[in-house]
Amino acid sequence: MPLHPPVAGTDMGRWPGASGPGLLPDAPTSSMDIRHTLSDPAIALTPETIRAVFCARAIVGRMAFGPMTIASETKDFNMTRLRTTLSLHSLSPLALRLILALLMVMTLLPGPAPAQSVRDDTGRVIGVSAPFTRIISLYSAHTENLFQLGLDDAIIGVTEHEDFPSTALEKPAFTARDSVDKLLAARPDLILIRPMQQADQPDLWAALERHGVTVAALQPDTVSEMYDYWRTLGTLTGREVQAEEMVGRFKDGLVLARQRMESIDPARRPGVFFESIHRRFATFAPGSMPIFVLETAGGRNVAADAASREGTNIADYGLERMLAKSSQIDVYLTQYGAMNSVTVRDIATGPAASRIKAVRDRNVFLVDERLVSRPTMRLLRGIETVHTLLHPTAWN
Repeated sequence: MPLHPPVAGTDMGRWPGASGPGLLPDAPTSSMDIRHTLSDPAIALTPETIRAVFCARAIVGRMAFGPMTIASETKDFNMTRLRTTLSLHSLSPLALRLILALLMVMTLLPGPAPAQSVRDDTGRVIGVSAPFTRIISLYSAHTENLFQLGLDDAIIGVTEHEDFPSTALEKPAFTARDSVDKLLAARPDLILIRPMQQADQPDLWAALERHGVTVAALQPDTVSEMYDYWRTLGTLTGREVQAEEMVGRFKDGLVLARQRMESIDPARRPGVFFESIHRRFATFAPGSMPIFVLETAGGRNVAADAASREGTNIADYGLERMLAKSSQIDVYLTQYGAMNSVTVRDIATGPAASRIKAVRDRNVFLVDERLVSRPTMRLLRGIETVHTLLHPTAWN
C-alpha cells in the first residue's frame, strides 16, 4: 500500500507538534509552505536531517504509482506507518517534518518524460528520450511523410531525387554514398534510410552511430505495416498525434474508394497483369501496396500465384507464365519511373505481345510508381488513378 502524507485538518494521525487531535497546523500544504519549511533556520544540517533527506528520497524512489500519487491520494496515512516503514523511531519530530516537506516538494515537481523506444526493420531497438529535431532522409517516402507530419524545420537533408512536396527541393541533398565527414558536418541527430541501404553500407551507418547519430532503417511492405511505419515516424519526432491523424485520413479515403469499387459488379472487374520490372516480366507480390492499390481500384490480379523475392515486394513471374494467362489479361498495367523505365511501345512490341488480350485491345497503361509503390498518403491518388484506367465508363 502506498504511503501518503497527512492533510491538514483531517483525523489521519497526529503530526509531530500538533496542538490538537487530528489537527496538523505545521503540515506544509502549498509550495509556499514547503519553501518556508525547507528554509527554516531551525532545521540544522545534522546527520539526523541528512538521514531524513535520504529516507524521503528512498520513499519516492520506491513508489510505483507515479509522482502525483502521494499528493493526490491522501487517505490511510498515519505517522506510525511512516515511522515503521522507515525505521525512524529515533528521529525527532523536526526531522520527520523535513521528510514530509521533501516528499511534497517531489510530488509538485513534474516527473521525467517516460523514455520510449521503437524497433526498425532491421530489428534494431532505438531509444527515444526526446524528439529528434535534425533529420536527414535518404528515402523519398520518408521525406514526404515527414513533411506530412509538419516537420519542415526538422528536415535538414533529403535525397537527390525528391519531387514532392516542392519544398523538399529546397533542402540540401545527400546520398548513401556520401562520406561520414559530409554527413556529420550537417550535425544530424537522426538519419532515416531503408533496409537495403543498411545492407549495402553497414560500415557507414556504424561509423555514424559511433559519433552519436541515430540511424533508423524503415520500409513497410503492406498497408497495415505502413500505418505502423507512420506511427514510428511520429514517435521518433514527437508527432504521435499527427501520425494518428494521417492513419485516420487514409482510412477515411479507403472507405470512399471501397464504396466506389463495391458499386461495380464483380463480373465487370477486369483481370490485370501489374508489371513491376519489364525486362524480367516481374509483377508484385500479393498483399504488397501496388496490388492493394489495384484491388481497391476494382481490378483482379491475374498473377495472384506470384511469390515475392526475399525482402522485397517484387515477384518474378516470367514470360511463359504470363502468356499462359494471356487470355485473362484484360488490362496490362505497369509502373513507370526510376525502377522501371518503360513505354507502352516497349510492351506492345515485346516478345509474343500479340498473344496478350490487353495488347490486342490496346488496354496497356502506365502508372506513376510514386503513386502505387511508396508508403505515403498519395496511395489514395494511386487508387483513384488506377480506378479511372480500369473503369473509365464508371468514372465518367
